[in-house]
Amino acid sequence: MSSSTVVAIIASRKRKRCRTLSLVVLMIALTRLRASARKRHYLTRSSLLPQHLSSSVRLLAVQDDKAYIDALGFGVAAFNYLHRFVDPLLIKQATRGRPVAVDSRLCLSLALQYLNTPTREKTLAQIYGITPSTVNKYLAKTFAALRQILPLIPAARIKWPGQSKMAQLSSLVSRRCPGLDHVFAFVDGVRLFINKPDDDLIQNAYYSAAVSNHCINNVICFTTDGCICWARCNAAGAKQDSILCGPLYQLLEHHTPRPYRIISDTAFGSNRMRDRIITPFKEGERLSDNPNMRRLQLIMNSKITSTRQAVEWGNGALQRTFARLALPMSANEKKRQNIIIVVCHLFNLRTRLTGFNQIRTVYCDD
Repeated sequence: MSSSTVVAIIASRKRKRCRTLSLVVLMIALTRLRASARKRHYLTRSSLLPQHLSSSVRLLAVQDDKAYIDALGFGVAAFNYLHRFVDPLLIKQATRGRPVAVDSRLCLSLALQYLNTPTREKTLAQIYGITPSTVNKYLAKTFAALRQILPLIPAARIKWPGQSKMAQLSSLVSRRCPGLDHVFAFVDGVRLFINKPDDDLIQNAYYSAAVSNHCINNVICFTTDGCICWARCNAAGAKQDSILCGPLYQLLEHHTPRPYRIISDTAFGSNRMRDRIITPFKEGERLSDNPNMRRLQLIMNSKITSTRQAVEWGNGALQRTFARLALPMSANEKKRQNIIIVVCHLFNLRTRLTGFNQIRTVYCDD
């Protein structure tokens, strides 16, 4: 027997052993997978109430304002107003593929309740009489529809005010704080936590040493009537608020007539924006040596600090109204972006239609 034949026989035996070993490993993996599948616990359709008997159907049928606001964050009239815009998009989606398990009103209420509460998907499944996988399916469809239609709804629009609107908004501040003139908005950052990303590089970008956690930074500008007029959201946690404000600075320089300006904390102050963004004094900042001038500076600083509190009300209301933001958000950037943008538009819609907003209450209802 030649040497080449012996080598071929040895190689063939090695291949057979490798195939046998691979089959053994595969069988072990399948056995473990089958065993783990038997241990899984999940809700099935038969374990849930029929949808027509579910509490969600009852809630929508009763048409009680207090119940709507508590569960969905919107009153009956505001819910119906929003539904008129969303309904055509959800019906269009429903005409393709399999028959829908949830109608458009339930889809919208499901999305609003998801945002308004920290409720888990499997709890929503029990409330709506559908399985958790169906909950996730219809949440994705409804958020896609909301993301598409909300920027087109006048009451939900996020828009930089024009000169006449700035004059109206600034009069609300000067009426409450005489001497603090031409201020029409407040800006500040808000940090939201996210789940830990799988990729090491993404983990590093979203890790904030200030809070020792993974998060995103968002900068939001509120006008004095309580609405959001500009926002930059979903930025990596390692970025500072002032770095995110390039587009805001452009708006202030090129689309804001003098002498109109906004208020922020010292993180946003700069020589470039000194006439456009007013801030309280920094710690240790030198005041005038003249006693009368120093007294006037301190009075004005007190007014600026007091007025700047309004942006804290706005950011706080955003997280209280949409309690989903208080939980760690998805590590998926696109999914997270959709939710935050939808929330910002819904915040404006809620403010304009229901009036539930502390900034509006303080500055507009005097």
